[in-house]
Amino acid sequence: SRVCGGFSPSTNLTTPPVSHHPPVSAYHAACPERHLELVGIDQISAKVSGTTVRVSPGAFNKGIFVRITGEPGAGEQYHITHPTAAVNGILRGSFYVTVADSTVVTCSKPNADGHLLRAVIEYKEESWLGKAQFQLEGVIHTYDPKETVHEEWTKVKHVPRERVLAVFDGSWRGEVRWKRVDAPDSEYATLLDLSTLHVIPKAVRPLERQVHNESRKLWENVTTRLLKKEYNEATKHKLAIEQKQRDDAAERKRKGVE
Repeated sequence: SRVCGGFSPSTNLTTPPVSHHPPVSAYHAACPERHLELVGIDQISAKVSGTTVRVSPGAFNKGIFVRITGEPGAGEQYHITHPTAAVNGILRGSFYVTVADSTVVTCSKPNADGHLLRAVIEYKEESWLGKAQFQLEGVIHTYDPKETVHEEWTKVKHVPRERVLAVFDGSWRGEVRWKRVDAPDSEYATLLDLSTLHVIPKAVRPLERQVHNESRKLWENVTTRLLKKEYNEATKHKLAIEQKQRDDAAERKRKGVE
């Protein structure tokens, strides 16, 4: 749901952990009524930078893969890269998140004009002074799959003007507008108004219906003891889970099992 507004309360989502050192989770989400699926491997890298904590994709994170399984757009597949996020306000104790760098969305199926399309979404650096503005700008451009030069286009200014079909800008916490590249500014139209979207309450299967390696089931003994403030017991269960994961990994390696 963090990727696409098309995912609804009927979305099926699974996120089993596949590694603890480093922490890696595989995930699959599907919304049959909207003909949407997404899959990926999730791993993050967090570093303290000045007064912020920067969170970026880790080495195992290859982005998000979205598939459209029905009309319109049946057969289209999109690859979405992750930007860098930062947790700010640590010194003041008033936390808020900002986004930096870029997200790139690449479509692997030609559109009606026969073009392969790619979008670069560039998040603007926030000023040290004043309130965060959460601004972004971006372009939608054509690319040639036989070339690799477009892989270096990670900022708006990198994309040659003759390749650009449309531009957009705005706030990733508010309204984003767009227009065709050669259209006058008066033709800007709303692409997405995030202020009208609401977070859908999360629904999770009861623990008794979860399989042994689903996250909440796997960590149940740790979670319940943390809530009871039984920290020593929680630590024991945590260490047992981690050791079992190491043992399982060693056994797979011994048997040559991927």
